[in-house]
Amino acid sequence: MRWRSFVGAGLVIVTIASSTLSQSPAPEHRINPPHVPKITYKIRADVVPESLLVRGQMELEYHNLSDDTLSEAYFYLDMNAHRPLGYCLIDSILYYGAPLSEDEVAVDKSLMKVSLPVKLTPQATGFFLIAFESGVAPLHLPSFDKRDHIEFSNWYPCVCPYQDGRWYSDSSLSRTGEYALYNVALRIDSSYSIAHSGRLLNEKELYGLLPRGTDDTMYIDIVNKHSFTPGGVRYHPEFPSGYKRYFIRAQNATGFSFVVGPEFSRDRSYRNGLTIEVCYDKKAQKIWEGFVARSSVDLIKQYEKWLGKFPRKNLTIVAGEGLSGNHSSEQLIILPSQIRDTSLLYTALAIGLASCWFSPTLPDSNGVGQWFDEGLTYYAAIRVLYDCFGAAGYEMIRQYEKEVSKLSNCKKWSRQFMKKVFHEIPSHIHALSFILGDKILFNVLQEYVKLFRYEFPGASDFYAIVEKSSGMSLSTNFNEWVAGYSVFDLGVSTMKTKPADDGYDVSYKVSNHGSIAIPVEIGYVISTTDTVYDTLQYDQLPGRSASSIFHKTISTRPKAVVLDPNHYLPDIDRSNNYSFTLPVRFRYRPPETLFPPFENLR
Repeated sequence: MRWRSFVGAGLVIVTIASSTLSQSPAPEHRINPPHVPKITYKIRADVVPESLLVRGQMELEYHNLSDDTLSEAYFYLDMNAHRPLGYCLIDSILYYGAPLSEDEVAVDKSLMKVSLPVKLTPQATGFFLIAFESGVAPLHLPSFDKRDHIEFSNWYPCVCPYQDGRWYSDSSLSRTGEYALYNVALRIDSSYSIAHSGRLLNEKELYGLLPRGTDDTMYIDIVNKHSFTPGGVRYHPEFPSGYKRYFIRAQNATGFSFVVGPEFSRDRSYRNGLTIEVCYDKKAQKIWEGFVARSSVDLIKQYEKWLGKFPRKNLTIVAGEGLSGNHSSEQLIILPSQIRDTSLLYTALAIGLASCWFSPTLPDSNGVGQWFDEGLTYYAAIRVLYDCFGAAGYEMIRQYEKEVSKLSNCKKWSRQFMKKVFHEIPSHIHALSFILGDKILFNVLQEYVKLFRYEFPGASDFYAIVEKSSGMSLSTNFNEWVAGYSVFDLGVSTMKTKPADDGYDVSYKVSNHGSIAIPVEIGYVISTTDTVYDTLQYDQLPGRSASSIFHKTISTRPKAVVLDPNHYLPDIDRSNNYSFTLPVRFRYRPPETLFPPFENLR
């Protein structure tokens, strides 16, 4: 019996006509205790780099933590869905040791549905044994070359997330899967090296620090012992000379990825129980050696100030091929080896590390949730780089964006992704920093990470924490704005001044050219170095297509009134943010201590 799944280039979206796959809004999340593993993968496989193949056997323990009795299970066969020629062949499936028939297994492109002959009741555990072969396509090259590295991601049948009474089976998402425990044994020719996520259990033996075979039994037993009854197909390859064995454990990860290359040099750092391993080849050695390990420690210290403790025990950073918007796969961070500029490498590393704090996301009813955590990742990276380097840090992000955009110009979904994660979502969060203050915002981010590290949150979950932590309502307008339904564009005009007892009475008109109103900072510009700041709140601002007249008494006559002078808000037209055109000799610049403006928001 051999089921086949081929995945072509582009987005593959599989729709299953089942009530469990309904796209209706999900009820409130119920968070499972993190110490109770829902899924345990035990995988033993051969890696054949020349053929881009992985052949092996997977034992799966699925603990049903829901309140539902499950009569079926869904698996991703999503072999690098955005690359051509990726495939997965399922040789056999056993459930509780009994082979499943062809009628009980249905494969539709990248999705496999398994009808369970014995239903899985709440708190019960199902046992699967799956023999498979995966062909993983290279990212850019038509064939594998020993000079290059190949990333193996989504190379095994992965259980779809089950939550709130439905199976989440949208294969267009790049980061999906339940948090699980992985015990993986990989065999590969000795001329290759593997960089992997998780903890290498036999590293002393593999790296020649112990005689071959020493303490071998404890590692072999990880994937040989299981609860299946006799009669199933077993995969027990021997380990002849000339092969390396990697026995790896990854905990609380949504996936297991690894990178294969001809050879890796390794740097290692330790910090507060965290092990950081950096793998790079000779091409990257000059810039990578020492730099990435030291920089990782520095960046993690910065992030922990306002995101909380780093959520990993082991972290592997790899010099890989290509430059794209997705750089991390749980504990594994892949950075482009072709980078030769330290500032660009530092920026890519900052983005990869930021993503370790945020969970994978699933799309909500309006689609915002699909990219929301990616936007949080970029906002965190922007803030850290700006806090470290000021305006130069923001320029590092801008340059990195340009490099990524070079590979995305011809792909509509990539351009949409870039707009969301680089501009729209970070600008929303930056607006919150103005409305709430950094202290409350940092508390919100830490609470969000804590609550949803083992869940699949959406934007609404984040903003619910904002309202709870701040004690204020964001209002319907703000929620529509973050959902992408509204446009922010306030303008100021007709400034007038006249002497008053305490200085000058300033009047001006604020018009709403957009569709919403958000609390906005206003600046009364006295000189190029002196500005008086104030805030216009929700209830003061005009509604859509309306205007209001405001008055302010200040001691010195201002040259202009400026809306959002420090560019906190994503105003789509800033040309109307000044009360009148300033003289050529007068150049107003926001203070460099504040966050730089977001651009290209249309």
